[in-house]
Amino acid sequence: MDTEPKFIKPTPRIQDEELDDKIHETRKILEELCVTESVELTTSQEDIYGLMYSLEFPMNNGTKVTLGITMYDYQLTDADLVIDTMTTLPDSETGEGYGTKVIEKIKSWAKEHNINSMCATQVSNVKAKNFLIKNGFVEESGNNKLGNFIFKL
Repeated sequence: MDTEPKFIKPTPRIQDEELDDKIHETRKILEELCVTESVELTTSQEDIYGLMYSLEFPMNNGTKVTLGITMYDYQLTDADLVIDTMTTLPDSETGEGYGTKVIEKIKSWAKEHNINSMCATQVSNVKAKNFLIKNGFVEESGNNKLGNFIFKL
């Protein structure tokens, strides 16, 4: 990584006081991954199980890889970390290895924090599928209507 990643939109979705410890633990381990001045956690009744974050990984040349993740949301997958979105901007930098750097950083960080599995969800185009396979993800077997790709740590 050329520069440290940072939070751009922390948007946790929790409405259950029993999960306060998990919220604070998640914030702590994500702060270790991301440089940030302050991460403010807010609650909503939208989803009582998951914590959604948008992480921005800036590169020295101005390229930014943005990753949307959900932590501990077991409604649609058994994965501890779900990759909802991944974008490299500007588009002209797609395919230059920045996404792979980010995935490697996330895999390393996840392993350090006992996150057992990751899932990229709603993968629909061939380029994205090939990217995930190249980075060690396996297409979920069976009735995979969500287009999930799994990585076991």
